[in-house]
Order: sequence, then C-alpha cells, then structure tokens
Amino acid sequence: MDLTDYAVGEVIHEGTETRVCRAVHRPSNDRVVLKLPAAAAPSPHVAGRLMHEHHLLTQLGAVPGVARARALLQQGGTVGLVLEDPGFRSLDRLLAERGRLPVEAGLRLGARLARVLEAVHAAGVMHKDVKPQNVLVDANDTVYLSDF
Repeated sequence: MDLTDYAVGEVIHEGTETRVCRAVHRPSNDRVVLKLPAAAAPSPHVAGRLMHEHHLLTQLGAVPGVARARALLQQGGTVGLVLEDPGFRSLDRLLAERGRLPVEAGLRLGARLARVLEAVHAAGVMHKDVKPQNVLVDANDTVYLSDF
C-alpha cells in the first residue's frame, strides 16, 4: 500500500490481523493513526473487516467518544484506515504504566465509557468487543472507543 503521504511512527498495537501505528499526514501535517493489515497480502476477510469498520465509524461520526475515521485507503485489494489521533493511549497501556487506578478515577473512566456505549447503542451499533485494548484515554482522561 502506498503510504508516501504519511510519516509512519510508533506501533501502538499489533494483532494477528492488523497493525496500528501513529503517523503524520505529510500534506496537512496532521497527526493520525493508521490501521493497516498486518500481512503484506491480507485476506479478503481482513480487507472486508476494515471496510466495515470504516463504514461504522463514518456512521458514528457525530457520536462523542468514538475514534473518528478520516479516510479509507484502498490499493490493489489492500485496505487501510486513517483515524484522527487525539493523543490517546489504550486503557491496558495506561494501567500497565500507572498500575491500579484509584477508585474515584476508575469510576470516572467507567462512567465515561458507559456514556460512550449508550450513545453508540442509541445510534444503532453494538460494539461486541469492549476490552481495555479497545478503550482509549487521552491526556484529559477523555474516553474513546475503538476497534469496531
């Protein structure tokens, strides 16, 4: 896939099907997140999942707390997602760095996540995979849900 418009940085997450990296979109100088197939020649299943995720994120574009899709990259059967990057970390990384959260902080994050899930469900979408790796937290403790 041609990523010449992107300066690809750190890998945020690497799974069996996808790799998620921070990047800078060179023409705009915007910070973004790229979600790309892990394999050089991904299966049609992986490409289909990324296209479906882009569709859902576009549908949920007005829902606060949902990672925003900026673009769908397509080239020769390979698909990639471009997402906005508000500077978040996954909840599992946050817990690894900070250790156990104080009760009050944990309750605040849980309440924020519940509000995001309520809005997602009100928009007619069910997430189906809520786990610490898919809950993102920015420097202001704003909660985002990812990996639809």
